[in-house]
Amino acid sequence: MRGLFLHLLPLLKMYTTPEQWYDACVDRQKAGQIDEAITMLRELIEKFPDYALAYAALGAYYTKKEQYDDAMEQCKKYCEIEPNDPFGYSILSSLSIRIGRRQDAEEALMRSQNL
Repeated sequence: MRGLFLHLLPLLKMYTTPEQWYDACVDRQKAGQIDEAITMLRELIEKFPDYALAYAALGAYYTKKEQYDDAMEQCKKYCEIEPNDPFGYSILSSLSIRIGRRQDAEEALMRSQNL
């Protein structure tokens, strides 16, 4: 899959902060280029593994593609990095409901409300 997006490499090198990189990923997704946005987010995570927002976005994009296991993994990673942020547990709860994991959804919702 990486080979398909080699044309993105020059763009990735011009971003010096994770925020710039993230904004470019969002722009790709808004332009309907979700696969390119996912590739760019993966590269962002490789370079800045503690940039939590990238995991949340990646989870959202995987959800749009109905790749729910991948989405769940990314949402959980966001929660690991930002354990005191109710946002992460809220999206984890919503995703769990979507895929029929009611117990997980309730636990994540309770966690978000207790923060």
